[in-house]
Amino acid sequence: MLFFTIAVVCTLIILNFRIVWKFRAYASGIASTSPPSSKPLVPISVIVPCKGNDGRLLENLENLLNQDYPAAEFLLVTALEEDPAQVVFSQLRATHPAMQIKTVVAGISPYGSEKNNNLLKAVAASDPGSEILVFLDADGKSDRFLIRKLVSGLESSSFAGVTGYRWYEPRWHVLPEVVRTVWNGSGYCLLANTDTSFVWGGAMAFRRKTYEQAGFSDIWERAISTDSPLRVRLNSLGLETRFLPNCIVLSSDKDDWWSLFQWVSRQTLMCRIYNKRMFSILFLANVVGNSLGLGLFIWGLTRWFAGSGLAAGLVGFFWIIHFGFAVGLMMAPIQQILKASGIDLKLHKGMLILVSPLASFLQALSVIYCLFVKRVKWAGVSYEINRQTAKRL
Repeated sequence: MLFFTIAVVCTLIILNFRIVWKFRAYASGIASTSPPSSKPLVPISVIVPCKGNDGRLLENLENLLNQDYPAAEFLLVTALEEDPAQVVFSQLRATHPAMQIKTVVAGISPYGSEKNNNLLKAVAASDPGSEILVFLDADGKSDRFLIRKLVSGLESSSFAGVTGYRWYEPRWHVLPEVVRTVWNGSGYCLLANTDTSFVWGGAMAFRRKTYEQAGFSDIWERAISTDSPLRVRLNSLGLETRFLPNCIVLSSDKDDWWSLFQWVSRQTLMCRIYNKRMFSILFLANVVGNSLGLGLFIWGLTRWFAGSGLAAGLVGFFWIIHFGFAVGLMMAPIQQILKASGIDLKLHKGMLILVSPLASFLQALSVIYCLFVKRVKWAGVSYEINRQTAKRL
């Protein structure tokens, strides 16, 4: 039994490093960091769902309106007319009278997430002549070429959609925020996997024809997640998406341990609902892996003092520290990707490496938690989930 446990842990370590090496290989061959295309601009609709005003909304939306894409219309949408974000929308329309800015009040739907309903109503209000739909979150910043780069990524007819991703910039003295950065950074390995159709709802673009033919509106009417169910539909239709590593959005959020656990658990729950295979992998890699790895370390340590257990203890110890090695291997390509996206940040590599085991242990707790929950609270709204349908409570 001991040898079997050691073999399982060693296998999981090898598989984790294999994923990281695939990401490094992908990043080293990046072709999409080239400047955006100079071809004539097609008309597009840029849709930005908003809720509330955290004090950064005006600055973030100004950043989007100052994008280098004059052929864009912007649709700024909230669920309720009295939402504080609508005041910011009025300011922007007054400040930019020459721009095509539409403000939309989506209302409340009993099914599906509030964000998805916002997107549906905004698409319905968009110019039917726009060829591409760009979906962006309002809580991030990017360089002024983000929209142009997303649209340029659709010049190849072989891709149904393109996606960017985010990088969380933590306050480096706040440990939960640093753990969030590490946890979120692991998503780069998924996006760089060309065998999947992962998209990130905070920066993605599709041709309007794809949106209609793939039935995105039917999906969003009842789903709680924006992007996870799209992966399922795109895969079922044999449609490919492309991760554009020069389309990274800089985000930040104030965290404590409870808010971080809630956030990770929401992401994990979406995985359980829409991607059972990935949820099983998370269970194996984090719940089983951490249980066996820590078990070997503790058992080996106690036996070591008694004169045996050296091999088990060393394997268990390497399980704990291998997370740091993996994060360290990802730092150079992530820095390259951020630079290609116009983001110049100093990454505290040592801090990210040190907290990396905490990100895996947190993931393990959230996986266990998500085995038993059917309700989730998102942006202040509670939902009950039955299979892939979310009902507002």
